[in-house]
Amino acid sequence: MNRIVALTALFTLALVGTAFGNTEGVPSPDPNLLLPGVQFWALLIGAIVPLATYALNHAAPWANEKIKALVLVAASALAGALFQLLYAGNLELDLETLQVVLSSVVGALAAHVGLYRPANINAVFGGGTNKDGKPSV
Repeated sequence: MNRIVALTALFTLALVGTAFGNTEGVPSPDPNLLLPGVQFWALLIGAIVPLATYALNHAAPWANEKIKALVLVAASALAGALFQLLYAGNLELDLETLQVVLSSVVGALAAHVGLYRPANINAVFGGGTNKDGKPSV
């Protein structure tokens, strides 16, 4: 439960940022955010990707858990690259693309370890239900 509260607080801080110092009660046009906007969206996209990979991994009972973890990382990296392609209009191998792809992978792993697995959401979507290599019926 503490992990869920901590992750919620982290996402809230990333969204809200720090807008202290404004004495007029009107938000400044350029708030100081904890994360850049593109990185925040990459983290959020990465946090949603594991839900799809749980169902996909359930359909692959012959694969072991290491392969399923690689599928999670590859799917989140692909989602981050697709977001960068749509956001920037190109997919050059530069620091911004690397930042978006790595942010989506970090978001996916953090959501899996800190949110979905402790809350047993991964089992609801089919993840971990065929751990022994046998499909669950």
